[in-house]
Amino acid sequence: MNKLYPLTSAQKSIWVADNLYPGTSQANSSATAIIHEEINVALMNEAVNIVIKHNDALRIRLVDHNGTPQQYFADFVKKNFDSLDFSYENGQKDYEKWEKEMTETPFSLIDTELFYFATAKLGDQKNICYFKFHHTITDAWGFVLIIRKTMKEYWQLLQGICSHNNDEPSFIDHINDELSYMASERFNKHKEFWSGVFETVPEFISMTDNKGFNSLVGKRKSFTLSQSLSSKLKSFCELNKVSEFSVFYALIALYLSKKSNKKDIAIETPILNRTGKKEKNTAGMFMHNIPTRVYVEPSLDFISFVNESFREL
Repeated sequence: MNKLYPLTSAQKSIWVADNLYPGTSQANSSATAIIHEEINVALMNEAVNIVIKHNDALRIRLVDHNGTPQQYFADFVKKNFDSLDFSYENGQKDYEKWEKEMTETPFSLIDTELFYFATAKLGDQKNICYFKFHHTITDAWGFVLIIRKTMKEYWQLLQGICSHNNDEPSFIDHINDELSYMASERFNKHKEFWSGVFETVPEFISMTDNKGFNSLVGKRKSFTLSQSLSSKLKSFCELNKVSEFSVFYALIALYLSKKSNKKDIAIETPILNRTGKKEKNTAGMFMHNIPTRVYVEPSLDFISFVNESFREL
């Protein structure tokens, strides 16, 4: 058995959620890269193997060690990935069905691969690279990194350029950095601060009127801003030296306040948790969801409220 490491805080949150809802795909994440030319399947296979070899998060295996979830990094073993052919009449429809079913198929969590890759041919000028990850091994930033690195390796192989990809940062460094942080005085100060922020817990407020749910099935609801409104928003942010994120955060807090007729609002907020260049080039699960708390003060004008809210972030 390779050396065991504890899960990071971000990984533990995924582990807990996956065990609360076992047998579901709620922790799956998938993405596709469309290539509008013929794929050299052998070279693409080689490119993915190179990326797996030099990005150890893709070789994470989870184990239950005496009742505690832990992880180890499997040794690299070269493998052949699935290559599927949908280049026939109605093949597009069959591919879409396959992709949906594959994405909704949960990973087995214990001591198994948590990454899947396949190529799919839909036509001579339309080929797809399908990537599927379990969130314990990478977040959205990380899987974009993996896709970019895979495409880079593939194009280099096509041009006959040998890979010198031997200096990729290791996710083990992030694990060790977090262990050092949790043993530090800085961690104790942060813990004391957040314990104070949530010494009392505000009442739960939902964006919807649903009192509960019976399914994890969900759909994204998107609203596209007009070009005019987008320009006004950008100008507003530049003029007042605030970010678009802080404006929308303040708007959500105001909406929840008006909807519930309450002023003490808590919002779960995602943070990238990648502070430097090294972290931003490391595949792995870094992202945290943290609860933030803001008090809606009616006497403030909007920009003052945006600034006040942003201080909580």
